[in-house]
Amino acid sequence: MSPEQIMLIFKHMPVDFTFVDNNNSVKFYNDTDHRVFPRSKNVIGRYVKNCHPPKSVHIVEEIIEKFRSG
Repeated sequence: MSPEQIMLIFKHMPVDFTFVDNNNSVKFYNDTDHRVFPRSKNVIGRYVKNCHPPKSVHIVEEIIEKFRSG
């Protein structure tokens, strides 16, 4: 598949998808018309915790820990 075809698949997925690397830095998100939480291109390269309101950071940390622990 071409990169363009892969991006079209991500664009039309009915889910929000964000890829965060092993350093907790946002590397990718799918930009769909039906996102639950809006994203801007400014999140790319940012520490994932800094992309969320302070009152929800504990939930982000919990999700990261669950991913890491399997």
